Amino acid sequence: MTPEYSAEFLSAVEMEGLFDREFGQRLIPLEFERIGKRRWVRETHLGFKHYVFLNPVYHSFAYLPCAAVSCDYVPRIERGKPKLRRTIQHVEVHFSFNHNEYVGDWNNFVIHKYRRSAEREVEEVAKAIVANLLRWLESFISTKSLLVAFEREKEREIGERFYCYPMMALSYAFTLKMEGEAEAAMREFDRVIQSTHFEPEIHERLRELLKETHK
Repeated sequence: MTPEYSAEFLSAVEMEGLFDREFGQRLIPLEFERIGKRRWVRETHLGFKHYVFLNPVYHSFAYLPCAAVSCDYVPRIERGKPKLRRTIQHVEVHFSFNHNEYVGDWNNFVIHKYRRSAEREVEEVAKAIVANLLRWLESFISTKSLLVAFEREKEREIGERFYCYPMMALSYAFTLKMEGEAEAAMREFDRVIQSTHFEPEIHERLRELLKETHK
């Protein structure tokens, strides 16, 4: 790190300290567990986990607080193989918080690394957004309520845009199966695996895992 960079921007370690102080202090008392840099997870025992994280934006010169639901029953793709991982260390983004829909322009919640303003921005953004993220996460009281949200999102998206997010679309298929809608789940699955995100070699294993999915 050059002296000029250090003078203008906080280091990663300094940013982590601010995030732990302002976000961690709000999440840890609510049974979230820190699982890594800028990442906190809460077990719900409802078939999914609550996930709060700070996503790098603007080429990692800034961060955006985000939230997502991570479904325990949706397989991860690891080294080209689908696997079920239900520990808190293996969360993924399956259904995510839409800033523009719930809190307005997401740019208003971006935290920059500028030394002159980072501490103030972290504090102000944490105060403004954490409660909204939690309220959204806590609106999902079952996999049925999550299915309703998936279907609403599918209806809201225009044309094929819903399927531009392959893991969300796959999660929708698996959630349909969780709720006993096997035929609809298979129809969605057949559509989802057309994405180049899923290599042909794993299609059959994903199909087997879908068939095995149940409450």
